[in-house]
Amino acid sequence: MPTLVLGAAKADLRLPEGQKGASQKPPDTDLVGLICVIFSALSSWDWKTIGDAMCEDIEWNYAASGVNAGEAPLFGTKQGRKATLKHLQRIQKLLDVKEAKMDWDHVSVYGHRVSCQGFEKALVRATGKTYETDLGYIFFFEENKMSKVYIYAKDAKGINEAFTKAASGWSGV
Repeated sequence: MPTLVLGAAKADLRLPEGQKGASQKPPDTDLVGLICVIFSALSSWDWKTIGDAMCEDIEWNYAASGVNAGEAPLFGTKQGRKATLKHLQRIQKLLDVKEAKMDWDHVSVYGHRVSCQGFEKALVRATGKTYETDLGYIFFFEENKMSKVYIYAKDAKGINEAFTKAASGWSGV
């Protein structure tokens, strides 16, 4: 089974054997292959590959339903390769990703767009809190480079809470 390595954690590219769809491979298209390369590069924080996969004017948007975009550093929109890479490098310092999975049974390719679903569990280093959330992704491509990326978290409030320090005086016991 192919895996992505996220620091010390591993992320499944397919469902484990015996589960629905386990015998199915990801759809065989050039764009899905690019998605595999992109997720692999993100999981290992391979900045050259990540940067090479982006258009110069990429728009990276992590949508947060129910919370303000500025409440957790993951949320909001970054414009341009330089700003997006800086943002992702900051995320690398903030998070210890424990688990990330892609659900290849829910990948759609239409024209120059790919949508897919996944899951992430991560520890926020500054607070010691962990969040878990399902994720939806939409990637737009121009000349085989990401031009727009939209990420939607099911539990944006949980992510926000993981980034929030405890009230003063709270001992954590």
